Amino acid sequence: MSWLTFSLQRWGVELFFRGIKTTMGVDILRCKTPAMGTVPKSGENQLSTQRPVNGPS
Repeated sequence: MSWLTFSLQRWGVELFFRGIKTTMGVDILRCKTPAMGTVPKSGENQLSTQRPVNGPS
């Protein structure tokens, strides 16, 4: 796959997700500062290592 083909496909995917976000109303950030919209690295790790609430013990 050439670089141009890959770039055009990627652009199509970006536009697809942009349309979904616009439809759902999540295309506008509602944070007062950029720092409020980020997840700290420690929180990111905690989210991925937690068991599901109703999952197996």
